[in-house]
Amino acid sequence: MEADFVIDNLASPGTQWYAVKDPYESELAEQPRLKRSTVTREERNKERRRVRAEQKESPYLQVSLQHNKAYQKKLKAILK
Repeated sequence: MEADFVIDNLASPGTQWYAVKDPYESELAEQPRLKRSTVTREERNKERRRVRAEQKESPYLQVSLQHNKAYQKKLKAILK
């Protein structure tokens, strides 16, 4: 009776003879490396405002001038 239930499998033990192989696996596109940011718009704006406030308080002229509207107008006029 036991001989009726023996599976005659030529594969060695541990071999997944039932595994499915995709013949086009080598042609698949790579995983995208770019990931969507998990930072919300509110967090991004808060960080931007904090950095901008620090820059405005900065004693360094080149940093402070980028938010000076009069300076920006004059610069745009020169660069036109």
